[in-house]
Amino acid sequence: MRHKPAAADVALFGRMLAAVPEYNVDAACQVAHAITVHAAEVEDDYFTAVDDLNTGDQDRGAAHIGESGFGAGLFYLYICIDRQQLVENLQGNSELADQAIAAMAEAAVKTSPKGKQNSFGSRAHACYVLAEKGNQQPRSLSTAYLRPVTGQDQTLDAIRAWSAKRKRLMMLMKQGR
Repeated sequence: MRHKPAAADVALFGRMLAAVPEYNVDAACQVAHAITVHAAEVEDDYFTAVDDLNTGDQDRGAAHIGESGFGAGLFYLYICIDRQQLVENLQGNSELADQAIAAMAEAAVKTSPKGKQNSFGSRAHACYVLAEKGNQQPRSLSTAYLRPVTGQDQTLDAIRAWSAKRKRLMMLMKQGR
């Protein structure tokens, strides 16, 4: 076992071994929970499952009756990677760090939840992405959606709300606040 990992996933997300703390690795990546930018309602999917091997001689009932909550939404997701920490975690391997960052960015943009695909078929990719690089304090722009987006074009409205929030923050940063 190594004190510093050679694997990008451990270098990104950290490792904690309570019994052997010298092998702990501080995470270089923060991933916030995705939130909807609009009011969202949870719908119920009532379903039954039957036993295909049941001949019906003794019992004709369903093998299972249940319901599953689901919802759809336009989500805001925030990810922050401390590149310097990542390189340090990877024993100074900046090439591997850059590959890990590129893979993480691609995954964030293209990955959809895999569960319940036969029922819901969720294959949406990101429709708007901003990547920033710098030494400033990281900040989430999720507060742009404290007032939920409404209207006919929620994607465009969400981008406008997000852009306005970012512009206000940039102006405050320039003023030294």
